[in-house]
Amino acid sequence: MTSAASVAEVERDLAQIQAYWDRLRRGENSIPFSDDLRLTSLSDTAQHTVLIEVFHDPVRFRVDIAGPQIEKHYGAPFAGKFLDEIPARGPLDGLSAQCQSVLEARTPCFEAHKQQFARLILPFWGNGHIDMLLVAIASLGREPARN
Repeated sequence: MTSAASVAEVERDLAQIQAYWDRLRRGENSIPFSDDLRLTSLSDTAQHTVLIEVFHDPVRFRVDIAGPQIEKHYGAPFAGKFLDEIPARGPLDGLSAQCQSVLEARTPCFEAHKQQFARLILPFWGNGHIDMLLVAIASLGREPARN
């Protein structure tokens, strides 16, 4: 086997994060609350996540926390910056548009990009609207996380 993760392994890593998100939902709520999110509960997979705060009127997305493996792959720190202030290149290429789609649909969104990486965005509810997005990025060129 090569050092690159297979599509099935990437999907498994992202499925683990989706399962965590599903477990956080309270009762009949379709979206979990942002105050229930604990990145430490994701163990090794948290290194491949980005936590984004959603601002409304106008809609903007600011990176709160960027996992160290994501910043390493990107090549520069970007925590504390708005997505429109960050040069669009993998694995952040197209992220703002995908975040907007999640905000409008109020549901998780999965995208795979040119066999390089896959991205899952999960919404979180707070303050009467979606106020947080958890972005999980799985690169097809990395070893899958082992839990």
